[in-house]
Amino acid sequence: MMRKKIIVTVLALLSVALPVIAATTDFVADANITVANVSSVGDLIIQTGSKAASWTFNGGTFTVTDPDATAGFRILSSDTDVTAFQILNNTTGAGLSCTLNTTPGTSYIDLSTTAGTYKIAASTVTACTQLCTTVNGAATYNAYPTCGAATCNTGFRLSGSGTDAVCLVTGGGGVSGGGGGGYTTLGLAATPTPTPTPTPTPASSITPSASSAVTLIRYAGDPKVYVVENSQKRWIQTANDFNALGYKWSDIQTTTQTYPDGAAKTPSASSAVTLIRYAGDPKVYVIENSQKRWVKTGDDFTKLGYKWSDVRIAPATETYTDGTAKTTAIAATFTQTLKRGSKGAEVLALQQKLKDLGYFPTDVEMVNNFGPTTQNSVKTFQKAKGLSQTGIVDAATRTELNK
Repeated sequence: MMRKKIIVTVLALLSVALPVIAATTDFVADANITVANVSSVGDLIIQTGSKAASWTFNGGTFTVTDPDATAGFRILSSDTDVTAFQILNNTTGAGLSCTLNTTPGTSYIDLSTTAGTYKIAASTVTACTQLCTTVNGAATYNAYPTCGAATCNTGFRLSGSGTDAVCLVTGGGGVSGGGGGGYTTLGLAATPTPTPTPTPTPASSITPSASSAVTLIRYAGDPKVYVVENSQKRWIQTANDFNALGYKWSDIQTTTQTYPDGAAKTPSASSAVTLIRYAGDPKVYVIENSQKRWVKTGDDFTKLGYKWSDVRIAPATETYTDGTAKTTAIAATFTQTLKRGSKGAEVLALQQKLKDLGYFPTDVEMVNNFGPTTQNSVKTFQKAKGLSQTGIVDAATRTELNK
């Protein structure tokens, strides 16, 4: 009988002690509480009556754990420097919601009442879509936090939907309107037909171009484009193949010289490489030697012979060390002073170099002429390098280009 009493007494003590322990982790805002300089932007306010298991603020980072399902947890700000509130998953860093602080002191954002730890950030954006990861070529974005491209700029086409939507470069000279391209549309016609318009060249002077080191030909009245290899002509069957092989439309020559037919020319299959990207991130990587190498542009992706259908979404747990970016940039050495009106192979190499570096418009065809677009691109490059913005490729500019 004594043993039963002891057991009952212990259980009774436990039933009293447990609620006391739980109560020490609860937080209730009995008045508005100011959290100063959140995200190094401005002050946020925890509204009176908000409740959660706990909240912390350390080094500008503001987190809240397990907002109460009944009372909720509300954030506002009277600080005019805070133009938006952002809620993120504190573990993954994924964005969850955003609200603009259109009326400081009145506008607010409520945390989710789903159990978890949330990070609250103060922002200076004027539109929540500005918090989306930048998608190359995107004109507009889907609403935050879905993000992903909603529409694309001229020269790009939309691929995918929602978070995974990206803008793919439709090509330089290989698309109708590109000025010298051969295929009117990429990926739509089953058997697209090249119709380039190069300057005719006499048969006796057909030589590989310096830029491509290959001989590309066509015959008058025949839209087919061929590459000459081992004294045979090999038909390049599609625009995708032409671009994937890294050829340039300006290198095609019209000839009467005949060659025996060889096998059709196609790029190497990209299935031999691993292409990945992560959800919410438009960057595409190729995995080489256990490193992920960012394929910087759509032009690079196509010229390297890769296929968009081979890109897979990798889980966040699949990680690699970062390697150098994967590009097809020209390793040119510039020796001439180039300016408006200059022509020649070095001008074309300059345009390609500037495009690879992000200073030359991706939707403008490169031509063998130093015009206003090239001049403006040089000025932008010079500004980035702290040089006088003359638009002339002088000695100082060449030094930077040759690095």
